[in-house]
Amino acid sequence: MRALRLAEPSDCTSGLILLGLAMIQEATAPRSDPPAPSYAIMGRACFTSTVPLMIGHRVMGHSRLFTGDIAEGRAHYDRSLALYDRAELPLMTRFGSVDSRVSALCFRSQSLWMLGYPKSALADALQAMSYSRAIGHAVTLINTPCLSSLTNVFCGNYATARAELTEGIAFVALNGRNGARVPFYMSYLAKAHAMLGRFDEAQCYIDQAISTMEVTGERVWSAEVHRLAGEIVLASPCPDAGKAKAYFERALAISRAQQAKSWELRSGDEHGAALARSGQVAASSRTARFGVRLV
Repeated sequence: MRALRLAEPSDCTSGLILLGLAMIQEATAPRSDPPAPSYAIMGRACFTSTVPLMIGHRVMGHSRLFTGDIAEGRAHYDRSLALYDRAELPLMTRFGSVDSRVSALCFRSQSLWMLGYPKSALADALQAMSYSRAIGHAVTLINTPCLSSLTNVFCGNYATARAELTEGIAFVALNGRNGARVPFYMSYLAKAHAMLGRFDEAQCYIDQAISTMEVTGERVWSAEVHRLAGEIVLASPCPDAGKAKAYFERALAISRAQQAKSWELRSGDEHGAALARSGQVAASSRTARFGVRLV
């Protein structure tokens, strides 16, 4: 982080530090794709190009977003994308086997939705899909539809999301890869079981999703996972309003701490409904009027 604050495009030392972050990601990625451009060439580019700084901001964006600092993560994606047009490498600037611009757009899209900007989020998702198809790179095409579909799910564009998920899953099966974020997808698997009336399995999966977040430190989906936990409790044959209320309150606290207005709105709606069920009408009205405004 200190390197990002101090680095300038002409600062070779800082550039190499940031390039090293990206090289670590590349070194741990699967190797079925064509090799990335020579690191020796990229290293020399530190003297004249903004590429290492661009990659560094993208990596820091991932780090901040997935540990729950959504606003700071979005800021790093903004900087990475602003620097992209100044880069001196070809369009396919891959670290971690995915095009850097497409990756930044996908994750900024989700960040923007969480922060309360659904229209801007959808614009980023659409642009990411457009760039991904133009590049035609297999691993980028695997990841982009799945990531873009999340924004469309959040914004209620279910037909688009279904088409993108179908495409992404087909690419995953074809290439033998799996890029799912475990706690988030596990929580929706739990909801699916609950909707089918299989509440024991649902509770098992949601408990596992919460415990996985505690182990991995992946906080970006924490508010939504806790909200879904509350939904499952209320949908069970023996609903426990008090337990559900505790889940919704936890979801609200997390979303407010993260400045995630969209998570807060979803959690607030559920919290208000839980309070209404338990007879706390005045408190329910206050929750429903907490005033989140989506731009």
